[in-house]
Amino acid sequence: MVPLNLSHGTAQSGFLYQSFLQGITTPGKADSPNLGVQVLAVHSGGLVLQKSGDLPSQINRCLADANSFYEMTFDADPGDAFGVYHSVSVSADYPGATERTLTAYYAGKPQAVITPSLLPNK
Repeated sequence: MVPLNLSHGTAQSGFLYQSFLQGITTPGKADSPNLGVQVLAVHSGGLVLQKSGDLPSQINRCLADANSFYEMTFDADPGDAFGVYHSVSVSADYPGATERTLTAYYAGKPQAVITPSLLPNK
């Protein structure tokens, strides 16, 4: 697997990853750019830095971003079939706030459970 390389190309290629941010609702819709570093960063609530030539300011941006965060939890619906896609959207009523979070989760009852006593001994 090769990560989505956005360091080469036109000025617009720095935003190419955005076309792969929509969650994958079924395995048949998956494509390798869905696993690009930038896509995974957004899906996990992280930052995507554009090529700027100013590494110190990008490092400072990351450090400032790490000083401000929130945590939230919720109970997923246990009644879903295994692997059902659910999108997640978070918003805050706070001027200047930027919300970043996981963009989806797959929930449901597992199809099988491995009993530790059935695992081979090491």
